[in-house]
Amino acid sequence: MGLSATEWRDIATLWREVTEIPSYEFERARRRASAGLMSLVGGSHVLMVIQQRIAPESAPLSGFAPVFSQDFGPDLEARQRILQQWQAHEPETALATDPVFQRLAAGIGELRTVRHRGDIDTEEWAQSAVRRLLEQLSLEDRVNVVVPLGEDIEVSYCIDRPQGAPIFSEADSELLLAAIEGLRPLTARFVRRYGFMPGQHSLDLVEQRAVEHLIGPQSLDEIAPTLDLPPAKLAEVADQIYQKLGVGDRVGLMSMWMEGAEPLDPREAHLKQPRSSVPSSQDIPSPQEEGPLVTRVRDAIDQGMQIGEFEIDQVARHLGLSVRGLQRDLGEADTSYRDLVEAARQSRAEVLLTRPWLTFSDIAQKLGYTQVSSFNRAVKRWTGKTPSELRQEFLAEESRDRASD
Repeated sequence: MGLSATEWRDIATLWREVTEIPSYEFERARRRASAGLMSLVGGSHVLMVIQQRIAPESAPLSGFAPVFSQDFGPDLEARQRILQQWQAHEPETALATDPVFQRLAAGIGELRTVRHRGDIDTEEWAQSAVRRLLEQLSLEDRVNVVVPLGEDIEVSYCIDRPQGAPIFSEADSELLLAAIEGLRPLTARFVRRYGFMPGQHSLDLVEQRAVEHLIGPQSLDEIAPTLDLPPAKLAEVADQIYQKLGVGDRVGLMSMWMEGAEPLDPREAHLKQPRSSVPSSQDIPSPQEEGPLVTRVRDAIDQGMQIGEFEIDQVARHLGLSVRGLQRDLGEADTSYRDLVEAARQSRAEVLLTRPWLTFSDIAQKLGYTQVSSFNRAVKRWTGKTPSELRQEFLAEESRDRASD
């Protein structure tokens, strides 16, 4: 089906606005993301639900159950009361066999959407316990966008439409699947913030409030009055947080929090490693000396670009050559070091532009540009298009590929 240029612009605007919010201002980022998703598809509420495998895979719904949720939109207290009454009234067997939950469980481990009215058989929907909940909430329809974060943890974005609105369409699902790609880092932080990642223990309300400050720039003495805690008590709370989240100290907490900045992608695995595990220039194996010089230089540039060490003197030293000798030999091969760096940057830029969570400033830095404007001009020179136009093309192509699978 494919998304329109306007839809891609709206998605890109949402991604940019969310990523521009400092990582330690989680609630602000979550509210902006929720409002943006509602705006994209005309929703009235967004309920984020952490689902965790708490029973064997052979259990109903593959052992998954909701362990935490957070709502966004109007009338939240009334919605919470209705939800609690519904849960108390509906027997567990009805929930375990409900067609909506069955459909959600069937795709565990995959990024997916489930439209309650559009994807569930009409007769099954008429008997659904979830249908009764939506009626009590005065909702016309709900779509779940489910983001897997591992074998045993998922986050479901439940987006609602009020009574009288159209039901969610396949086009709405496609739009939401595209939009959620750029919100994966925020999704991971949502789970980390409440201590539900594997190996973590859930945080209480005081600890949840403290985390958002501890990952920011303020000192403990500056944070304590904000939380209405004596500094000594805050230090105790901080130690409890570090223990529950499996980190050694505040630096470890910040490092863990920032791990969600870029979802792991095989093409960029080296970018997610801790600095201590990223190879230094001495650790990178030298290209085979018997190979053609241009190939050896190109490989050395690609490897050096991973760690920000691809200046000509660094590569020449890595290859055991002098700078002048390297320049002379490349000239005899009818190329130049500048041309090889340009080609490497272009190839890598095409990969990085498909990662919606990376800003153009991030990409420029990874490619060794000191200014975003230099990166913008380079992309225009290579392709005749701006980075924004190129990203939209790449993401539209990925969306078409998903639709054809």
